[in-house]
Amino acid sequence: MRTLIRSFCDYDLYADDVKGQDRFVIVCRSTKKPICCSRDYDDAYRIAISKQEEANRSTRPQGYALIRLVRMDNFEVVRTTAKTKVGLIWIYEIRDVRNGGVLESSKSYSRIYQQAVRMALKEVPA
Repeated sequence: MRTLIRSFCDYDLYADDVKGQDRFVIVCRSTKKPICCSRDYDDAYRIAISKQEEANRSTRPQGYALIRLVRMDNFEVVRTTAKTKVGLIWIYEIRDVRNGGVLESSKSYSRIYQQAVRMALKEVPA
């Protein structure tokens, strides 16, 4: 039985139960074909994020937009744009939802996502 775990703009991450063992499958939303499968969730999730980042980077932003991608406790990761000499580029930011302040920004979604997870884990009471 296939269960949807996480959805991205262009890819979905599913959990499959194959003969009593978990298998995680990344499926392209446009073609409905599996891209990759793994027995390790963390590995499959990392691949799905990198595939989505590649898909985002292959298109140039057409305008300024602020898109909320994920929220972890008091932090959220957003995608926005920045102007350069060659045009607009994608920028990912960590924002504090309590005051709206930008804590960190980068051109790499995976780097920003990992940093947001570390920041959220630091705030969790022991």
